[in-house]
Amino acid sequence: QRSGVAVEPPHVNRSHADFSVDASGAILYALSAVKNVGETAMAAISEERRRTGPYKDIYDFAERVDLKQIGKRALENLARAGAFDGLGATRPSIVAGADLLVRYSAQAREEKSGAQAGLFDLAAAPALERPRLPVLDEPPPLERLNEERAALGFFFSGHPLDDYERELVRLGVV
Repeated sequence: QRSGVAVEPPHVNRSHADFSVDASGAILYALSAVKNVGETAMAAISEERRRTGPYKDIYDFAERVDLKQIGKRALENLARAGAFDGLGATRPSIVAGADLLVRYSAQAREEKSGAQAGLFDLAAAPALERPRLPVLDEPPPLERLNEERAALGFFFSGHPLDDYERELVRLGVV
């Protein structure tokens, strides 16, 4: 930050499995650098996005990516790190609904593989119902920072002492 280098947080619609640089010169935090996620699984997320476009929402993500392969714990840590921000659900909602999303993803994959039936069978088949995630608000800033720290190993979007910066500067604290 002091050097003027922008580092963007991990996000399923921008980041890759490895660290990369975007067109503006900002460093894109690697999906595989989030704790308890596998590099192969994160490469699959990036490859799916490259092939078929950005994820529209958390359900689109669950339909297109095999969450059993990703794993519940990895899904939770990606949410804690902010990798799903802007996809229509809060971080706590995704963490609390991780089991629902993994089951929904499995059902969506099952339905896709079973869609080899005839044209008339498909017309009669009901659409897969999206599960309702728990409705939870964003946590207070300090809790959000602690969740990021748990997922990334450090505070990313801020620091607990940021609110006291002016006073610390006034006191000469380094």
